[in-house]
Formats: sequence, structure tokens, C-alpha cells
Amino acid sequence: MKRLWLFPLLFFILLLLAFQFRWKESPLRREAEQWVVLKTDRWTGNTWSYRVHTLESTGLVLDVASQEEEVNIDEKVEQTENVELIGENLGSSETLRVETSLPLPYFLEFFSPVIDEEVFAERLTTALETEETKQKILEIEYRIEDTNQALEDNRQGHVEYEKAEENFRLKRSRRRPSTQQTEAHEAWTEANNTISQLKQELSELYKEVSTESYAYLQNQVVFKTRLFTLVWGVFTILSLLIAVHFFMCEVKHGKRINETFEVIEYHTRKDQERVI
Repeated sequence: MKRLWLFPLLFFILLLLAFQFRWKESPLRREAEQWVVLKTDRWTGNTWSYRVHTLESTGLVLDVASQEEEVNIDEKVEQTENVELIGENLGSSETLRVETSLPLPYFLEFFSPVIDEEVFAERLTTALETEETKQKILEIEYRIEDTNQALEDNRQGHVEYEKAEENFRLKRSRRRPSTQQTEAHEAWTEANNTISQLKQELSELYKEVSTESYAYLQNQVVFKTRLFTLVWGVFTILSLLIAVHFFMCEVKHGKRINETFEVIEYHTRKDQERVI
């Protein structure tokens, strides 16, 4: 069959076109103190957040006429942020100059995968249910429970200590807190500080598990994106190589046929000369 190279070449072209339509880009938007562009990978379904680096600061003056667009004064001009019309006595055929906070031009500087909240919550739940993590959480909660008991046991003595100390300081009484009250106050203070530390430790544990879970999901997105890109690259290169191979084989086959015809023609001419 002739022209077999057309099929892999067509497949190669389709792969290139598929890559051109791989990413769906969202409009430029502002998050906190920076501009962000979201890009959705149509192949994997994942979204990436790109932080925008601008050449100019916000508050650029855009000349609409420079973009070869004329706006009628009677039309409604819609801008999302801080739009001001500049100029006086604008006629119906005149152009408008618009001052906006949209930063142009811009370049994509930093990117990171965006993780869906439901997926993250599911992954976090799974991570918290592992035996190691559950054991750590239970140990801290048991220590908090024991310390709370010590806190309650010394609460009355702590209150009496505070009251006696206040009366002595304000000269309402000449008696300082008793030794028992002081010991109860010290025990209550130590237990209270211990509970604060344990709660901080528990909070850091949850934060650590949350960070690890988010990083795990991000790594999965990166791996999946790279895998799809790698597979696309392999198929693209293979289809091109196969197309080139078939094309070269067809060219060589054509040359061999031409050489065969030339040899046959040569010998036929020689035979005719001998007969003459």
C-alpha cells in the first residue's frame, strides 16, 4: 500500500493539535495581594494556579484607540475594578481612555496545583485514621484529660489563693495565702500551662498531617500531569519517527523501481541494436 507514512503523520499532527487545546485558561483575577491565573488541564482534569508577574504596577492607563477599537459615548462601558473616564466633551465618534487596575502585560511566574476541598478533606480524614497518627492523638488527649483533672482538683485552692493575695495586696487583710493555698495555686498554674502546651502540640500535629496530606495530593497531581505529558511526548516522537521511516522506505522503493526500469530499458535497447 502506497503512502503509509500519511497515517502516522496525520496522527502526529493530531497530537500536536491536542496539546494546543490541552489547557483552559481562566480570566486574570486578584487574590489577596497578587494577580492569579487558573489553568485547567483538560487531559487530567486538574487545575493549576499561576501567580502573575507584571511589568507595570497597577493603575495603568490603557488607550483603547491604540488597540484600534472605537467606543461610542452612548454605549455602556463595563469595567470590574476602578474604571474612570478621562477627557472632557467627548463626541459620539471620539474614543475613550480608560484607567483600570488590570496589570498588562503579564507573565506567568510561579505555579502550583489547586486541590479540590472535598478531595483534600477525604485525604486528611484517611491520614488521621492511620494507626500511628491515631496513637499520637490519643496519647495527647489522655494527657489533656489527666491534666484537666489536676486542674479541677486545685481550682478551689487557686481561687482562694487569688482572693487571699488580693486582700493582702489591697490591705484588706494582714494574712498572706496559706501554704496549702500556695501549693494549690502552683499546681493549678502548672496544670494550666501544661494544657496549653498539649493543645499547642495537638494543633501542630493536625497542621503537620494537613500539610503532608496537601503535599501528597499536589505530588500526585504533578506526577499525573508529567505522566500524561511523557506519554504524549513518546507517542508524538514515535509517530513522527514512523512517518519518517515509512516515507524513507517509500522513497527507497521508488528509487529501486526506477533503477529496475532503467536496467530493463538499457538491456532492451541493447537487444534491439544487436537485432538491427
